[in-house]
Amino acid sequence: MDLSTGGLSFLYKNPLERNAIILAFISSMENDQYVIGRVKYCRSHKGVYYKIGVQFVQRSDQTTYLDS
Repeated sequence: MDLSTGGLSFLYKNPLERNAIILAFISSMENDQYVIGRVKYCRSHKGVYYKIGVQFVQRSDQTTYLDS
């Protein structure tokens, strides 16, 4: 997984549609977050996986997300 302040990319076994909205959980030593993102691209990767690029739409910590 590649992670930046504006989004992330990852390998996945199934394709995702461009502009689909996804919910992802990101865990780190500093904090855990749920992020809502929009799929910006989905490309075949080595014929086995898909490389998915996601732009963050909204970020939230776990407590805030679960309380809302």
